[in-house]
Amino acid sequence: MYPAIYQQVLIPAQEVVKRLGNEVLKLPNLGIAPPKQEIGLHIDPLPHVRKPDRLVAICFYLPKFSFPPHILLQLRNPKQNTGNRQPSNPPIFYYLSQPDAEAELATKGLAYVVSTYGGIWLNRDPYEFFRNVNNRNSFTAYGPILKKDPDKVKMYDKWPDEPPPLQTTEGYSIDLLNEMQRRLTFCSRLTSGVLPARALAEVLSAKTYPVSDDLINHLALPDETFADNPVTIKILPDNSAQRGVSKQFLDSLRSVKKPLAFEVVAEGETIYFQLSFAPEDRELVERQLQLYFEDYVTIERPGFFASKKPLHVLVSLPSQVSNTSKTLRDFAVDPYNQLFSILSGITSADTACAQILFVPLSNGAVNQVALYLENHLPFDSEEAANKRVRDLERKLPSWFTAVRLFSSKPELLTKLHTSFIGQYETPEQTWTVAEESTVPQLDRNFTEWTILSTEELAALVHFPGSDINCDRLETASMKSKLPPALFTTGEVTLGISEVRGETKLVTLPDQVRDKHLYIVGKTGMGKSTLLFNLALQDIQRGAGIAVIDPHGDLVEELLTHIPSERINDAIYFDAADREHPIALNIMNADGDEEIGRLADDLLTTFKRLSKDTGDKMEYVLTMTFYTLLSIPGSTFLDIESMLSDSEFRERVIAKLQSPRLVRFWQQQFHGLRDAVQPILTRMSKFSMSPTISGLLSQSGSALDFYDVIQEKKILLVNLASGKIGEHSSMLLGSLLVSQLQLAVMRRAYLAKGARHPYYLYVDEFQNFTSTAFEKILSEARKYQLCLTLAHQFVSQLDESQRKAIFGNVGTAIMFSLGAEDANALKYQIGNYEPTDLINLPEFEALCRPATSVADTFNFITLPPPAQAQGFADDIIKQTRERYAAASGHPHDALASQTNPVQVATPSSVEYASSSAVDVPIRKTRLRPEKSVAKESPSLGRGGQQHKYLQDLIKRIAESKGYRAIIEQQVLGGAGSVDVSLEKDEVKIACEISVTSTAEQEVKNVQKCLASGYDKVILLAPDQKALTKLRKVVEGQIESESMDNVMFFHPKDFVDFLEKEEAEGSNKEETVRGYKVRVKYTTLTDTDKQARKKAISQVIMQALRRMKKQEE
Repeated sequence: MYPAIYQQVLIPAQEVVKRLGNEVLKLPNLGIAPPKQEIGLHIDPLPHVRKPDRLVAICFYLPKFSFPPHILLQLRNPKQNTGNRQPSNPPIFYYLSQPDAEAELATKGLAYVVSTYGGIWLNRDPYEFFRNVNNRNSFTAYGPILKKDPDKVKMYDKWPDEPPPLQTTEGYSIDLLNEMQRRLTFCSRLTSGVLPARALAEVLSAKTYPVSDDLINHLALPDETFADNPVTIKILPDNSAQRGVSKQFLDSLRSVKKPLAFEVVAEGETIYFQLSFAPEDRELVERQLQLYFEDYVTIERPGFFASKKPLHVLVSLPSQVSNTSKTLRDFAVDPYNQLFSILSGITSADTACAQILFVPLSNGAVNQVALYLENHLPFDSEEAANKRVRDLERKLPSWFTAVRLFSSKPELLTKLHTSFIGQYETPEQTWTVAEESTVPQLDRNFTEWTILSTEELAALVHFPGSDINCDRLETASMKSKLPPALFTTGEVTLGISEVRGETKLVTLPDQVRDKHLYIVGKTGMGKSTLLFNLALQDIQRGAGIAVIDPHGDLVEELLTHIPSERINDAIYFDAADREHPIALNIMNADGDEEIGRLADDLLTTFKRLSKDTGDKMEYVLTMTFYTLLSIPGSTFLDIESMLSDSEFRERVIAKLQSPRLVRFWQQQFHGLRDAVQPILTRMSKFSMSPTISGLLSQSGSALDFYDVIQEKKILLVNLASGKIGEHSSMLLGSLLVSQLQLAVMRRAYLAKGARHPYYLYVDEFQNFTSTAFEKILSEARKYQLCLTLAHQFVSQLDESQRKAIFGNVGTAIMFSLGAEDANALKYQIGNYEPTDLINLPEFEALCRPATSVADTFNFITLPPPAQAQGFADDIIKQTRERYAAASGHPHDALASQTNPVQVATPSSVEYASSSAVDVPIRKTRLRPEKSVAKESPSLGRGGQQHKYLQDLIKRIAESKGYRAIIEQQVLGGAGSVDVSLEKDEVKIACEISVTSTAEQEVKNVQKCLASGYDKVILLAPDQKALTKLRKVVEGQIESESMDNVMFFHPKDFVDFLEKEEAEGSNKEETVRGYKVRVKYTTLTDTDKQARKKAISQVIMQALRRMKKQEE
């Protein structure tokens, strides 16, 4: 006649899933089933316990009173009891196996929590509960009986005065009810239609049960579970939000179907906002975000919880739901200031998150419960009753809300709760810790709820205003926008632009290249990557380019990526190559105009290399430059001889045609001797250098810059200062730029149609700035010389140089800069602020396009291609054969030279008019006959295995009717695909992994998907590496995209193509204008197996042989 508590059973979750339905589940030691009654076994995954793969089930049977058998019993630790709420600690489940289990429970100090499908949680000792019921002579049963007839509440007999003993009995079989299949949490059970709010309130009104005045106990709690794939977007605010906007934004979301999660996350050294929501709410949420925060940047990304990091969690709740917390109007300073202060203090290895879950609660449900409370609760006075109603009305419109704090360090949780959440407390309302634990994998499927009004919620869910100053916070400029249309259809790719979820490819059109490009940014922010991508794209599309690099890294990397079809166009100028110096006379000039330009450039360069020149020194240098430039065959090192060797000087004077120059050397020079020694001191740095002297002493030139430009050559100049010295690097760079300028000016005699664009890239261009640069910026456009000038700091330029740059450069790209430089560019960044420029993350830049300053936009650069082409040695050998000087030191060639060689301007180009004057242009050549470069292989990048597999895939695919291209260029030349296959409008990208890392292959997959391929295949000859590769890729690529990504060993590639062919073996095709049904004959299974085996043997033997050779 007394109740029996049956033994707890732990059941593996996967086993329960298998047996859902009407199958019989054998459970030992559960006791005797009531006669002719089904027992509903409640199954709950309970993600908040330490073993989420186990399920808990306990049946509670009262034979005497026919108590409904669907009651679930959970045991909880009551040490941190919170009044009428659930205990703060997570549930503790005990194995009840002995008849004296009651004594065991009493000893452990446990309390019972009884939960039925009706959702009533009783936080008291079970006997105490029944004794209280007994005092009222009856008690109410809550359970499935209410589902059948909610209006009928059965009253039972009196409970005995003494508590009954606990009993255990033998096992039995039960039929699983359909209720189990839902596998819902407690919160979701309450909103699943079991009892609506009104019916629940009526049940609670039973006089036999003391109803609480706490609003949360009278409402069906929300289904807090998200969809399987919630949408998560990172939101970059602009720090200009008005406080009232957040409330309006929340009001606009009251029709969402599922809870939303607003999160402030600190990861690494950044803090950012993100919002997660169910896919069915996506259209509404994104529309309202754009409406209220149209200038914010939103980026869809994997959620914070996708990383599965083990974190500590703390749930914070207000003590009384009906009391109010602070709203934004109660704060003089944004409460997020305190949150950002805490998050900014954590290390880059730590992680923290403040999460606010919220979902709207209907006003009708709150009003019904308020009415019930007013009518049924005993109040001391009418005033007290009215106050209770007013308190509830202040919660309208209402939201179910949950606040959870996460951190990799438990001590940080207390700080967040005390310093951040504690700000929202009032004398009437305190916030307490409702639950604190460590979870192995974060999810949003279990929590504690409270009720907040919209104003209270807006204090927790809002974006910062102008009074927030946090360096770590990721923000977006209020004026952020997409690039103008002209910069989305150009010939070379700059990167991508993402604004409010819209992504655009950012390009640089050829029609603005002749207005020049200026790039500035601190070290490591992406400037060199952008230069590399632009130069490589120009090379790949057949343009002529020259790159002057004072560091050497850029040209060395470009050298390894030159494609086979452009080997013959490539020239590698290595200033540190002492054994094979390029035959180049940098003192080569023709006519008075060129002599004047080059003399000015030389003087400017010398002044930059000297701390103090003085008027006398400048005068001596000027006359020396004009003198030597007037004598064909003069070299740079002849400057030293001209000033220190009287015999050499007399030979030169004898050849001079200018009376003024003769008069200077014969009458004035001796009075300026004090200015000579400083010049000789500086010249000794060059003449004594075994590395640079070979270049500076050449009297003739095998390298002709006019030919370089007109023949669209690729000139890569390595001026690595670490190898040749800083001063030598600056000197050579300045002289090379001057020579290029002179060559460009010679195009004045060509018709405009014959002046094709030539692209000159100069990194750290301030080291080579001279009079030539200021002139070249203003004059180069009409001669189609397109400059790309890059450096690190604006402060490296003086005022006149800045005016020359910003007055003549069409497009400017700016990476992150310091405060001084950012302020100097405030008139070049449109509606952005200098702080936007300062806070740019790595590889992100602002672009002030040539169209208008007002069109300034931000973009993200693309990574460079991972693999090289492998023709660097061929290019270096070819350069030495064609352009290197003969052995020996031709320093004194001038003394024996009498007549310069005159060569007319080439007749193969079209002149501006038939009456144009044929101006002779001297070209002193030491060039040998051009040797034919070694024929380059037609295969792609990588080693022998990589190339073999590329060719193999190509041949197999072509045999199946595919169009196959090795190293297919994509993304405007910013990347390439190992093998591209195309057939019947289906595009397949094949990427081969031999030596590349899994992270590189992830980028390859992203590149192929972004390029519009229908399928992406990753092939690896190593099965273990292929398995590892699959795990890494699946962990970083979205699940929807993974449906189009496949992994094969090369020997299985044939099977894939066979399957593709079979799927299209019976279809209509158009043949000579007629639609015909084409049916392909497929091989038998036996033939397929034999063919597969033969191909596999050939492939495996070849791979083993090549691997052995490489070892």
